[in-house]
Amino acid sequence: GERVKVRSYPEILETLDQDWKNRGMYFDGELVPFCNNEYDVQHRVEKILDEKTGKMVRLKSEAIILKDVAGEGRITKCRLFCSRAIYPYWREIWLERPAGTSAMGNDK
Repeated sequence: GERVKVRSYPEILETLDQDWKNRGMYFDGELVPFCNNEYDVQHRVEKILDEKTGKMVRLKSEAIILKDVAGEGRITKCRLFCSRAIYPYWREIWLERPAGTSAMGNDK
């Protein structure tokens, strides 16, 4: 339930490698509209179900899911108008505590 602010798009770009990833997690164009806004943390993700194989996969490093932030298929061509509303995963480095408190993470 902690309140966080998604960093600006330029700040997030600084954390990404040439493949648009931070420690293996892709920053999708669908996430850009959520930049500079505040949300509540829904929960941390340590493992996910691989839909293709049906196997549980443990993430190498945790991800964050934000409450009321879901993919809308507005930008990415191959997912236009997708109705699945999947929760995107966020790295802590892409988030900060609002109103001048210390940053949540600063790893690259």
